[in-house]
Amino acid sequence: MRHQEPGHFRRMVEEQRVVKTGGITDIDTAYLYVNSEKLLGQLNAARDFNIHTKAPGVVPGCMSRESILKGMENSLQELGVDHVEVYYLHTADPATPLYETLAAIQKLYNEGKFRVFGISNLSAEEVQRLYNLAKESSFILPSVYQGNYNPVARHAEKDLFPLLRRLGIKIYAYSPLAGGFLAKTANEIRGDKLGGRWSRDDPVGQIYHKLYNRPSLVSVLEKWEQLAHENGMKMVEMAYRWMLYNSALKTEFDDSIIVGTRRASLLAETLEFGRRGSLEEHVLLQIDAIWRLVEHEVRPPEISTSSFFAYLSQAPVDNMRG
Repeated sequence: MRHQEPGHFRRMVEEQRVVKTGGITDIDTAYLYVNSEKLLGQLNAARDFNIHTKAPGVVPGCMSRESILKGMENSLQELGVDHVEVYYLHTADPATPLYETLAAIQKLYNEGKFRVFGISNLSAEEVQRLYNLAKESSFILPSVYQGNYNPVARHAEKDLFPLLRRLGIKIYAYSPLAGGFLAKTANEIRGDKLGGRWSRDDPVGQIYHKLYNRPSLVSVLEKWEQLAHENGMKMVEMAYRWMLYNSALKTEFDDSIIVGTRRASLLAETLEFGRRGSLEEHVLLQIDAIWRLVEHEVRPPEISTSSFFAYLSQAPVDNMRG
């Protein structure tokens, strides 16, 4: 979220109205999302919604005691609140001892700065290690995990999600449209003239291109587009309905998806898609077939690991805070 251009604040007011009338109770943000916390504070969003935010991330040293405590102080100040509902570790930090990180989180919890401890972008191995250390140290245990999951990014179903189930950690899935990939045509991706979050001048856009702009995935996007068209749906509707009703996410575990939009009209449309129920069986079979075509692709680096820092080292990070 980069709400910096003139007029965006007014649009956010309208989005807030749509969110409230749509029955949404929680808003997700982060220290790294430039200006997001500040604008939520200006909207007094905490009056009507539970706010979830995250500690600084990505940059080596981001999970140090000093960084976490200062990050929370800054977040609360910009949000205009004295506590948040959920506080996440945004990424892992190989440069900081895990005990130091968890001790800082425990201090904030003891001070009443947040109610629920969340983790984000960690591998199954990292989740288990963090959970074990927190339990051995009598620290607060994580109870929610936020990670990338969508119809063309389902590797988490194999190892990570089963582990989260065993540990009693619910799942909040971000990027249900694969960063917008599943809302674009193959020709748009091949044309390589996309703006916004897919701009090659944007560090996040560069990451999206590295993750999804591959010949095999673009070819699969054509099949996705055709499947939606043949069944009278928009591509985004098919993705959202799969996520809500047919994916590994389960309402009995209080799982959720995280949606985002730049316009209130699109948010209202997304909420409407969510009311249309499960996809038909023949559509589900074809979505599974699409996944099988790409599941053996070389897996992108986990955002949590040091290899992701190498990803970012090739891209400017001026628009990220850390």
